[in-house]
Amino acid sequence: MMPSTLRKYAIDFSGDGKRDVFHNSADVLASIASFLSGHRWNPDAPIAIALNPKINPDLQAMKSPSLNAMRPWQEWQQEGITLSGKDKIPEANEPAALIALEEEQGSRYYMVFGNFKVITQWNRSSRFAMVVRELADQLRKAP
Repeated sequence: MMPSTLRKYAIDFSGDGKRDVFHNSADVLASIASFLSGHRWNPDAPIAIALNPKINPDLQAMKSPSLNAMRPWQEWQQEGITLSGKDKIPEANEPAALIALEEEQGSRYYMVFGNFKVITQWNRSSRFAMVVRELADQLRKAP
């Protein structure tokens, strides 16, 4: 954490008088929640959804130039982007961008949303944000 970020978002959740984001789990988790909330995290919105290139042709040509070029999900739908039946459909006005991540088998395409961009405020790497999303998915499935 950068010192300015630490001053702004760190929380003393344990009540011991210190904001210890290095050794105190309660402070760490509360501080992460504070950071996400401070960057407009929406707990009801998706982070990212993998796209199937078989039902979404020309994904490479449709890629967003950057996460700063997000536009409403509804516009992507109007251009023909389709999610699989198992994916929760985002709200029409949810900010969205189309990105590609290189994997062993080649490019993998994703629709990423406002929450994905929030994660990149912590660490600018799209790969990092995707790992956070995958970890969150696994935690949601845990008993």
